[in-house]
Amino acid sequence: MALSRRYAMVAALGFLSAQFAAAQSRSFEFSFWPGKNARRDPRFRRMEEGPCGEVAKAKVSTVPSVNRNGALVAEEVLEINSSGQILRRWRIPIDTHVLAFRSNWLIFGHWSGLYQVDLQGRLARYSGPQPTGKSDYVSCEGLPKQLVHETTVCHFLPDLATGQRRRISYDPPCT
Repeated sequence: MALSRRYAMVAALGFLSAQFAAAQSRSFEFSFWPGKNARRDPRFRRMEEGPCGEVAKAKVSTVPSVNRNGALVAEEVLEINSSGQILRRWRIPIDTHVLAFRSNWLIFGHWSGLYQVDLQGRLARYSGPQPTGKSDYVSCEGLPKQLVHETTVCHFLPDLATGQRRRISYDPPCT
């Protein structure tokens, strides 16, 4: 009886270890703007100098908030209609390039590969049809002034699921 209990405990620990390893493999290292307590965040890995200042490297499975009071701060991508109304919002790591949509997933490029993020900020590697990276830049006129900065760009991106063009607004990577 004691042996079977011990076997059950070892099996349970093995299962939990596998679950932890699987969760870790779905985490990705990206850069974010450091908030006040960035170094205390359990996802934090290190600080680095970026083209626009200091950045926090963190290993995440979900993109942090765009709230400037957070420990790690992401960028925001807005989908907007022709009247300038916000339809949807995504959070993305800094220093990434927005490439396309696939339904409610936003596809972006990073030096380490292609990724996708959903409306809740959940990350995954992207493995669908290759985005072309083609986009048509358009004016950001009509957007609320508090959403437009000197670096904000607006353009149309393809939706790889529907073939439609969707208009976005975001701040591209610093160079």
